[in-house]
Amino acid sequence: MIKNFIVLGVKTNNIDEVTNDLEELLQIKFTKHESSYWGIYNLAMISNSADIKLGYNYVDEDWREEEHKDCPLLLELNNLQQSEETMNVICRKLPYVIPLTITVIEPNISSRKYKFIDGEAKLVYEHFFR
Repeated sequence: MIKNFIVLGVKTNNIDEVTNDLEELLQIKFTKHESSYWGIYNLAMISNSADIKLGYNYVDEDWREEEHKDCPLLLELNNLQQSEETMNVICRKLPYVIPLTITVIEPNISSRKYKFIDGEAKLVYEHFFR
């Protein structure tokens, strides 16, 4: 089963407003969390292996996505059944959200990472498992 992990940049820093917008748009519920690694974040569990996470890009004096300092928040779509469709809905309905990266993992076969450049996914890394 192919697994997709998508990172979206959020160009506003109001985590509560973004959470409310996502809950309304996707008809899901987030819960607040805090960890030493992720900092403060909101999490919506979609299934046992899929979730949506909204957190800060700058945590403990370090950027998670350093190339995107213009995005104070990051939205992660982790292993959703219809991750690309969900990404498209979010980006279309919430204009302050932009796609950053997608990682596609085919277990025991390959791992590929794409960066979104001018709205298109460009392959930047590929690894084949032996």
